[in-house]
Amino acid sequence: AVRANAGQPAFDAVAASFEQLDESGRRAALEVIDAAPCATSAPVYVGAFLGPYEAQRIHARDHLDHCGAEAAPLLAPRLTTAKGRELAMLADELADIAPAAAVALFVPLLDVNATERRAALRTALGRVADRPEAAPALRSVLADPATPEVALIDVLRAIGARTREIGRAHV
Repeated sequence: AVRANAGQPAFDAVAASFEQLDESGRRAALEVIDAAPCATSAPVYVGAFLGPYEAQRIHARDHLDHCGAEAAPLLAPRLTTAKGRELAMLADELADIAPAAAVALFVPLLDVNATERRAALRTALGRVADRPEAAPALRSVLADPATPEVALIDVLRAIGARTREIGRAHV
C-alpha cells in the first residue's frame, strides 16, 4: 500500500525490479503496478504474461486489455520465436488487445514451412475477424497482390464465412 501511494517513483522501482523477484514478490509487485499508468505497467504485465507462474499470467492477461496500445509492440517480437503453447497464447492475446495490428503481425509469419505456427495464427486470425476494427486490415491483406499465396489462403480459411462481409464492407 505504501508503494502504491508513493506514485510514479514507486511504480518505476517495482517495474525495474520485477524480473528479479521471486513468485511472492512478483505477486505483490503486480498489485502495486495495477495502479500505474500503462506506459509503466504494460512491460510488467508482458513480463508476467510470459513468465513461469500461471496465476500471474492470468493476472497479466486480465490487465493487458487496458494497455493494448502499449502492450502489443512488447508482445510482437516474441511471435517469431515462440512455439506451441506460448505462440498460441501470444497470438490470442494480440488478437484480443490489438486486432488490426495483429493482422499486420501475423500475415508475414504465415510461412508455408511453418505449419504449427500457421495453425496457431490462423486460429487467432479467426478471432480477429469478429472484431470490426480489424476489417480494414483484413481487406488490405486480401486486396494486396503482394500477399503471399499461402498467407492469403490461411487468411481466407481463418475468416471463413465472414469473407464476403469483410470484403464488401466500406468498399
